[in-house]
Amino acid sequence: MVETVKRVVLISILVLCMFAPMNAQAQFAPIGVDIECEQSTININVHPEQNGPVSVSCTVTNTGSVKEQIDIDWSVDGNDFNIDVQGDKSWDIEAGDSEDFTAVFTASPRIEVKSEDFNITATVVSATIGGEPLTVPLGQFGSTAEIGGTVNSLGYSRVDLEVANPSTRNIEVSEVANIQFTIFNDGNRIDNLEVIVVNQQEIEDAGFKFVSDSFYRATVNPGSSSEQGDIGLAAPSDTSSEIS
Repeated sequence: MVETVKRVVLISILVLCMFAPMNAQAQFAPIGVDIECEQSTININVHPEQNGPVSVSCTVTNTGSVKEQIDIDWSVDGNDFNIDVQGDKSWDIEAGDSEDFTAVFTASPRIEVKSEDFNITATVVSATIGGEPLTVPLGQFGSTAEIGGTVNSLGYSRVDLEVANPSTRNIEVSEVANIQFTIFNDGNRIDNLEVIVVNQQEIEDAGFKFVSDSFYRATVNPGSSSEQGDIGLAAPSDTSSEIS
């Protein structure tokens, strides 16, 4: 009877020993790291006159129970975007403490509207146990943390109007003058572009008539020109004085 009781107690102790380390590890993991950034979607203005970097604040935290040396690394897909980290990129952080850093995102001006993925990774390089820093094997459970997101180039519109003969013209009575032009899309996306005569009413009040539409519209790819546009304007047929 006594021997049976001892076996029951022994089995109970073994069961407790099996579960205790798991709970202790969950609550007091010796190695751990976390990383957070204030935003994961980065939008960059790539207009040639407005292009500039976007700074994002991030924090790396030692979630372990010992002092750790933590390094950060980063990457972004494609060649049109770049990430850089200002200042320190490696810290000795006490258990439970954090360090802040700034990630700076840049993009080449004028690039097309596109999106690429990025990642910032924090890695525990070593941990101080018993007063001695010990190297942490790469990839050990709990020794890395990463945050990912998307960096985007924003669309912008920019246009250049190229008139075939922009000089002053003299039109005889009843003569038709054709204003010929093309529109160059200097933006980074397909745009619907329009040419209009801004003082149309003034011109018509002076007796001129449009023998075509007083506007021209075209859908133009970025970096391309439209087909030639043409606006026809007829001089008055019954004027006796010069009209400018």
